[in-house]
Amino acid sequence: MKGVEYRFPEAQVMYATVQCPNESLAGEKVVVEGLENTILETFVLYKDRHGNEASLLLSGRQSSGQLILEESATRTVQPYFRLGIEHIFTGYDHLLFVLGLLFLVSGWRKLILTVSGFTFAHATTLGSSTYGLTPAGSSTIETLIALSVLMLAVEAARNHFGQTSVASKHPIAIAIFFGLLHGFGFAGALAETGLPEEHALAALLFFNLGIEAGQLLFIMGALLCGRMISAMAPAAKAPLRLSTTYLIGSFAAYWTLDRATGLIATSI
Repeated sequence: MKGVEYRFPEAQVMYATVQCPNESLAGEKVVVEGLENTILETFVLYKDRHGNEASLLLSGRQSSGQLILEESATRTVQPYFRLGIEHIFTGYDHLLFVLGLLFLVSGWRKLILTVSGFTFAHATTLGSSTYGLTPAGSSTIETLIALSVLMLAVEAARNHFGQTSVASKHPIAIAIFFGLLHGFGFAGALAETGLPEEHALAALLFFNLGIEAGQLLFIMGALLCGRMISAMAPAAKAPLRLSTTYLIGSFAAYWTLDRATGLIATSI
């Protein structure tokens, strides 16, 4: 045990650190002998190897207490970071929309601004929906998300053939507009899990960071594949890009029809 003593005119303060050999003292009773019937107070702070904490304030009237661990905020919300990554990698409609943006935009500067606009937009509606300011995901939202992917695929195909389109002229605005819509979808997924009451804001932040981490990994992977194809078979790049655009549109058309049919069926 290591101790330090501080003396003041009207008080005496002592600090001591004890390293416990046990795996954990969670739930154990702590007793300070000799504290009974005194005016002394003892503050006990316990930390385990995982960063969880428990604290007690003991005095002459209560010289013992039980250590009840309180998980740290970081440890509580870490699973939400993983949940965000899992959601983006299982949300194929979101991924295909991002891929469509990559096909629509040329130039690193415009690409960064476009993806950043999409990120800012869906983070905004994700936060507002989580706190009940705007509606969360629904069957209508999911149908509109599928339709947004279809519309982007059509615009990307037109851009491939050199046709001028609204999306090719204003990709950042399109990314922001549809990003707001996709944020409602992310909020619907988060609503199924819920947020911890004490660390709701931190959990929301970690979930959003997980989405962004997964999105960046996907973008880097897609760009790397494009570079490899350009280096190995330059002539195949354009046909492969066009066929991928058609494939995105086909999936999106199926999702739109399927979700719209389900939406109509539930409303009848």
